[in-house]
Amino acid sequence: MKRPCRKTSKNTWKAKASACKLLIMSINSKPLLSVLSWNGYKAAISLTFDDGDPSQLESAVPELSKRDIRGTFFLIANRLKNLEEWKKAAHAGQEIGNHTLDHRHGRDLTAAEAVDQVNLSRQKLEESLNVSVTTFAYPFTEITPDLRRAAQDYHFLSRGGYGSVYMNPQNQPDWLYLASQVAYSHTSSGILKGWTDQNIYYGTWSIPQFHAFTGSQTGWQPLSPAKFTDFLDDLVERKKEIWNAPLGEVGAYWQAQDILEKTAVEQKEETTVWKWEKPSLLPSGTTLKIRLPQNTAKVYQKDRLIEPSAEGFYVISFDDQELKLTRKF
Repeated sequence: MKRPCRKTSKNTWKAKASACKLLIMSINSKPLLSVLSWNGYKAAISLTFDDGDPSQLESAVPELSKRDIRGTFFLIANRLKNLEEWKKAAHAGQEIGNHTLDHRHGRDLTAAEAVDQVNLSRQKLEESLNVSVTTFAYPFTEITPDLRRAAQDYHFLSRGGYGSVYMNPQNQPDWLYLASQVAYSHTSSGILKGWTDQNIYYGTWSIPQFHAFTGSQTGWQPLSPAKFTDFLDDLVERKKEIWNAPLGEVGAYWQAQDILEKTAVEQKEETTVWKWEKPSLLPSGTTLKIRLPQNTAKVYQKDRLIEPSAEGFYVISFDDQELKLTRKF
């Protein structure tokens, strides 16, 4: 392999030595790659729905599908009704999350019961719906040490209720208790739209939390379907600004981004290599959009050449756990 600083003539040697020095300075002074936050959008939003109330199948799932929007539905395993409809929703792209077996208060559970409420519910949902369940939501948004440990053992992130509802990509969130914004029956469509406005303005990730819809017999805080569809239409109008994706998808992207940006770089002559480990609970299939130096010659993953997009970024697979690039001199 031809070395970048191979000596030929005196003048050529000086020129290449200078180029090598500038390259080393560049490597030491700034990152060789940058990950585009929120998949290249200004902000991100994940719509979440709790309890699996039948009104969600009537008022939420069809309206989401019409607009090609995917959300996260946290189901209570022992209260699961309309199994075939939930199975269709899941296989159409809606994310299914774990909301425990029975929706009991965490303070009423022993350590062993907390594990069963989380793990047995996950197993039951996966078997019933034939999907992978990777996210969890605390009943009543109440967290206890036992529930937190159980959530950590079986899910890569968990949604709670309280805290900073606009999560900045420069800050590290509590992955086991992500904050959310609750939509109540009295919440207006203007307030819902305002959540989106704030989210885009700050360049953050927010997680609205919905429950039942008008017409529900037993659901908590039923929201008017008209308010909800008005909110969805506003999201569609702003789809070029905000990444609308399920909780697990956005969370996996952010976690993968954090790991890659902290990965040590190996420099081998003309080749730069990143190697990382994928956490066992992180969902498979996560991709990242990255930007690389303009003098990058070729980018590889598993000896597969990655071509840049028309916008100049590269889409890489986090599952490959390795990235290589060559550089021009």
